[in-house]
Amino acid sequence: MPDSSSANFPDTLSPHSPATGGPAWRQAAEAGWDMTLVAESMRLTVWERLQQHRSALALATTLREAMTKPNA
Repeated sequence: MPDSSSANFPDTLSPHSPATGGPAWRQAAEAGWDMTLVAESMRLTVWERLQQHRSALALATTLREAMTKPNA
C-alpha cells in the first residue's frame, strides 16, 4: 500500500517554487517562512513523525526534571 502522507506535497524542497503547494503554502513561503522543515516532515510516515515527537517530549521532560534538581 503506498504511503499517502506526502501525496499533496512537492517533490522539491524549494520554498520559492510556486509549484510547491497550495495557496496557503505559497503565502507562507512568500511571507518568508522556511517551508523546508514542513516539506521534510510531511515526507515522513505518520509513525516516523510520532517517533520524533515522542523523542522531543522525552528530551523536554528530562530537561524540565533537571531544572528542578539542586546542584550536587
